[in-house]
Amino acid sequence: MFNLSTEGIIILVILAGFLSATIASIIGLGGGLIAIPLIMLIIGEHSTEAKLISYASIAALSIMAVFKYWKQKRKPDYKSALLILLGVLPVTVVAEIFISPFFEDEKIKDYFHILYGAVAILVTLLINFKDKIKVKKLPNWSLPLVGMSIGVLTGSIGLSGGVIFMPLLVVGLKKDLKEAAVTSLILKLGVSLMNIIAALSVGQYQAFESHGVYWYLPLIIIVGSLAGAFIGPMFQKKISNKTMSILFN
Repeated sequence: MFNLSTEGIIILVILAGFLSATIASIIGLGGGLIAIPLIMLIIGEHSTEAKLISYASIAALSIMAVFKYWKQKRKPDYKSALLILLGVLPVTVVAEIFISPFFEDEKIKDYFHILYGAVAILVTLLINFKDKIKVKKLPNWSLPLVGMSIGVLTGSIGLSGGVIFMPLLVVGLKKDLKEAAVTSLILKLGVSLMNIIAALSVGQYQAFESHGVYWYLPLIIIVGSLAGAFIGPMFQKKISNKTMSILFN
């Protein structure tokens, strides 16, 4: 979108990784939701390449943030995460391979943006009105099924899952925002790795050269992502759940 030099693109991509990773490691979402639009602004209107670059950022920030939370003796809900991933991972791979290419069609790109915005608005409403939503805690047997429906979105439009995992954990499993944020990182890590594997298997990364997008940007963004994920958990440790809600909004 902007006529940037190679150095300018590299710096902005690192900053995009830092910003999205810092937010994602604090509130549990913001990897794909923030990174993809920022990357699209930097490299141009190439949603597929933006997704592929963001996958590297999400995987790196998830690993670093989980490690930091582990050192703080704050553990995610591994059981719930595993059950959700049982449904998410296989569907994510299928959606990445067979559904995501459709979003490169010029006629569909507008729907991509609308769907992206609609998901963000819906999630914000769910979190803010969680106390007024009278639903029972989801039983464990249902989590793989819920994960399968999430996998369609994570694989097709590039969401890392945090934007969907957070309301699931907070509303569906009655976790507080801090615990949900830590558990969300485990889920995001699994999804981003599956997305990378699926994209590699069908040669999506080869499209970088044809669109003039630098192939090394997925590696470059990891630098900023690791820095952001290092800082985020230290900040989250000092804030209250009320402040978490404000940041989430």
